[in-house]
Amino acid sequence: MSASCHTMSWMLPLIYWIARFLICNCGSLSSQREIKILKDSSRFQLVTMTCLYIASKASSTQCLTPALLQQISREDFLAEDIEAMEMVILFDLDFHINPPTIVSLAQAYAQ
Repeated sequence: MSASCHTMSWMLPLIYWIARFLICNCGSLSSQREIKILKDSSRFQLVTMTCLYIASKASSTQCLTPALLQQISREDFLAEDIEAMEMVILFDLDFHINPPTIVSLAQAYAQ
């Protein structure tokens, strides 16, 4: 797989998870989450970097580490911040980070 195709395989889930997290009305943050995060660029960057971290773990055998993301962020976010946000995002998404399969779509349609 070429580097550009591999990058694209990360980008779609990354954007999807950010959008799902922002519009999720459940979980540990308030129902006005999207407004608060979009107004706070630092928090939005943390969400984006954490989704990148999740995408690397879900899509690659050589995933990014929280320590590397801490360095990339110029120490704006600690590894612990990224790991804590990962748990918030995963819980809010009910750990549903993989797209639906044909079988799950057929089962949903049959019901």
